Amino acid sequence: MTAYVISVLVVAVGLTIAELIIPSGKLKGTVKVVLSIIFLAVMIQPIANLDISSAVNFDSFENYKDDSVVFYVEKNMKSYYESLLYNELLICDLVAEKVNVEVCNTEITKVEIYLSNLVIDENYEHINISVIKNYISDKLSIDGDILSVYG
Repeated sequence: MTAYVISVLVVAVGLTIAELIIPSGKLKGTVKVVLSIIFLAVMIQPIANLDISSAVNFDSFENYKDDSVVFYVEKNMKSYYESLLYNELLICDLVAEKVNVEVCNTEITKVEIYLSNLVIDENYEHINISVIKNYISDKLSIDGDILSVYG
């Protein structure tokens, strides 16, 4: 700490003498700015050298379970996966009225897809909602146990 105070004092005195020596004119303003930046650098040197990794234990964040943080993450996961699945269904030529995703402990526990205007051609009368569910499950790589499809 003493070395820091001495270095600040020495730089302050040196900068003051340099300002007195510089003749007035256009160059004086530029030199003052440069000298001020040098003084600022000397002042914040201890802060720049501060090692915060020893003060913060990053391993403790793995076990950190704040309800508000978990809620925020789950809410964002829910909306992200709902929009992702909706867009993937469009790619598969299926229009969804609504896609619901339930998230618990950052894992998807249930997916509900409500298809709109589901039209089954007369030539394919044997296709029912379970066939469509299996098709969606395969295309989107979703476990059939957590997937529900409504038409």
